[in-house]
Amino acid sequence: MKKLLLSRVALAALAMSAVMGPAMGPALAADLSQPIYKALPPPAPAFSWSGCYIGGSLGGGYAWTQNTNTVNTTSGFGDFGPGQGFAQPSSGFAGGGQLGCNYQITRFVVGIEGSYLGANIKQDYNSPFGGRDDVYTNKLDAIASVVARFGWAFDNWLYYTKIGWAGAHAKLSVVDSVGITGAGSASHWHNGFTIGTGVEYAVTRNWILGFESNYYRFESKSYEIGGGDGLYTFDSRPRDVYSFLGRLSFKFDMGGPVVANY
Repeated sequence: MKKLLLSRVALAALAMSAVMGPAMGPALAADLSQPIYKALPPPAPAFSWSGCYIGGSLGGGYAWTQNTNTVNTTSGFGDFGPGQGFAQPSSGFAGGGQLGCNYQITRFVVGIEGSYLGANIKQDYNSPFGGRDDVYTNKLDAIASVVARFGWAFDNWLYYTKIGWAGAHAKLSVVDSVGITGAGSASHWHNGFTIGTGVEYAVTRNWILGFESNYYRFESKSYEIGGGDGLYTFDSRPRDVYSFLGRLSFKFDMGGPVVANY
């Protein structure tokens, strides 16, 4: 009797295990395999180009200047007659500063910038006439500009073009030290325009490194360089001028970066 009772209990336990086991096993396995998720950190803020900045630039420049004589009443001083002249290249140092503001809309960046460069872009020219002793000098000693900038941002990188007004201060001089000697010089401010392109990289939220190249074209002005010994007048034009500049700017913190919405 006891053996029969034990057998029935064993069979009942086995039957219950067979019924409940398949349902409990997978549920328990699913609970054990379920990963535990932690809250994700907030997205890192992207760099914003919006804001104002101030900085400095350093590099070099190149100019091609045309000079055409219009008046010569010096009675020998000055080798060029009306309609004659010369054109020459010049090169040298350029450096100064910039001040501007940008505003970023998604990837598009628009801004305005003013800049001033001190320069020593100059070249001497020996006249081929007479005793070849007349030495002319073209020099650019300042370039200023006010431009609109348009750029495309990729987080900390900005690629831009710019266009606007430009002006340059130029000087033309001559020295004749043999025979009928004399010397004279004059300087003028030339208005014109500039177009340029550049790239900038934000090293930090405030410090920005960059490089840009610019093309300038200026008007012609009349230069009287007779030096008191009659009239010796040229139309002079720094026609094609270029600058190549490395830049370092400090961007003022206008409340921190914003999350990009690209």
